Amino acid sequence: MLYIHACINIIAEGRSTVRIFALIAFFIVLYLLHILSKKKWFLSQRAKNVTDAVFSKRNLLFGFIILFFIGFAGFVFLSQSHHIALNDFLVTFNNSELSTSRFVHNHVLKGIVALTLNSFGQSGVYENMDAGTAHIGLLPHLYFGISLFLFLLIGLSVFVYFYRTTNRYQGVKALGYGIAYGLLTFSLLKTVIDGGLFHEKTLIALGFLLILLYTNRLTQVYRRTLYLLGGYCVYFALLWWGGFVSTWAELLSHFYAGILFGLLIICALYLFYVGRFTRTFVLLFIFFIIAAIPSIKKDTAIAEYRNISLAQGGYVALYQTVPDYIPLTTIGGLHLYQIPANQTKTVGDVLNTNNLLDNLYPISVPWETCFPSGRPIHYTFNIVAHTPMFRDVVNDKNIVVHTFKKISDKPFPTYFIDLELPACYPRQLNVIEELLKSTGADDFIMYNLKII
Repeated sequence: MLYIHACINIIAEGRSTVRIFALIAFFIVLYLLHILSKKKWFLSQRAKNVTDAVFSKRNLLFGFIILFFIGFAGFVFLSQSHHIALNDFLVTFNNSELSTSRFVHNHVLKGIVALTLNSFGQSGVYENMDAGTAHIGLLPHLYFGISLFLFLLIGLSVFVYFYRTTNRYQGVKALGYGIAYGLLTFSLLKTVIDGGLFHEKTLIALGFLLILLYTNRLTQVYRRTLYLLGGYCVYFALLWWGGFVSTWAELLSHFYAGILFGLLIICALYLFYVGRFTRTFVLLFIFFIIAAIPSIKKDTAIAEYRNISLAQGGYVALYQTVPDYIPLTTIGGLHLYQIPANQTKTVGDVLNTNNLLDNLYPISVPWETCFPSGRPIHYTFNIVAHTPMFRDVVNDKNIVVHTFKKISDKPFPTYFIDLELPACYPRQLNVIEELLKSTGADDFIMYNLKII
């Protein structure tokens, strides 16, 4: 499962294993639609005429582009209404959930996921879940309602358009078309709510979908692919020039992720346009497998975290009380516990028992994930709060607040904070959240975050 998860990260990155089952279900639906497209009785001629007019390739592409721009507009509104630069890293604390967003990977449209989960009573299944709830209330409900409607309409368009077109192809060409179309549209559906317009896979996926839908000859595919890759390089140069990517390592990481995804799509497009398996395809696919090794190795590193032994014990922060652990301190509503040493338990066992996701490493294990005698973790950041904050933030002797200063009152109270947390405190962003909530603040946005 971990290796499948790592491979799917090439298509649609994230920590949730739901994506694995979603991708499998997505391709099962496409396969069933391919079979049904051969049955003349499935749709009447009149119905086919309607679907041809409404669910065209132009409408499909425009639908994706419009929704991407709606998501970007939400990010711009969130940043500018709080006087935060577009190239800054935001951490949104709201509705007992935190979410991160930035220009190249924003989560604003995750709010439509929150609306859906709330409708089924599934919000907050995991304590450290990022399901978009943090953005509900900061943007109008109408914004998320319209976005959800458009997302469902585009999802329907993806399936209807595939049903209309897949019966044109047979054998390997049908396989190549189904794989390329499925990977591209699935990636776009995921990225539109988790990644956004300027995510590294968005330009690649939109570009190759345009090629797939509008290009008939293989020579045109070669030329347009080169144009797309050239545009991709220019795009990353502009990101660097605009300060939206801060280090060369980060720039190369984003660039590599997009190119790797593009290489997978090229393999699928080769099958579609050539219509047969050849030695060239085999060599191309082997090249993709070799290129994917660093990505898979990086993503399976989370398995090493889950498999860390608790033979020496560990630390966990939870919002519920747990009698099996040793209480250390309470910060707001967050309880910090010491996990007793256990030769047979691992980090993964504690995550599963307490409904925690493995993102942001919510369990600390001395000498494995932190050094208990090491220097504290030093944070500096700005906070935009919707209600005034006061200085009485510390109720833990191990937390040192060096500076807590109001720097502005408009458009909202804005503060500069400089503090230190013990190296082995787990869920440190949640610890900071509870410290700030103790001042009376209900929801706030962190930016200009630096870890020294």
